[in-house]
Amino acid sequence: MPHHKKKIRLRLRSFYLWHRYIGIIAALLVVVLAVTGILLNHTEHWRLDRRYVQSPILLDWYGIPAPDIGKGFPVAAHFITQVEDRLYLDTTPLPGPAARLVGALAWQGILVAATDNSILLLTNKGELIERLSAASGIPQGIRHLGLDPPGKLVIETRQGRF
Repeated sequence: MPHHKKKIRLRLRSFYLWHRYIGIIAALLVVVLAVTGILLNHTEHWRLDRRYVQSPILLDWYGIPAPDIGKGFPVAAHFITQVEDRLYLDTTPLPGPAARLVGALAWQGILVAATDNSILLLTNKGELIERLSAASGIPQGIRHLGLDPPGKLVIETRQGRF
């Protein structure tokens, strides 16, 4: 009989250990769910809705290709950058798709950005004033954007300077 009681005690101890480990794992799961739930409830307050995953490992894991970041130009107190087919003023996307960004500068209180087939005139807040393209008489194949010594806007194309 004592041998039988020892087996029962070992079995109960085994169940006790299993119960402990399963309880610890369940408690950790509840803590993770509670913390992530609180984060999801307060995304706007903590500005989590403005933060994006940037880790190449995580992006690769989920099959999200990293965006192709093109050129960028400092303009006044801002930065105009091309990411894939979009232009951004700092972190604000500019309207419409854009070809290859070739230059940007501040001119007479406005921001000017040139792609290889159009010129964008913007306010300091990134609002589009005008998009000049071939329909407006802008030549195709813009290579550079700049100012001449008197301060006039100049674009350089394959055909020359305008």
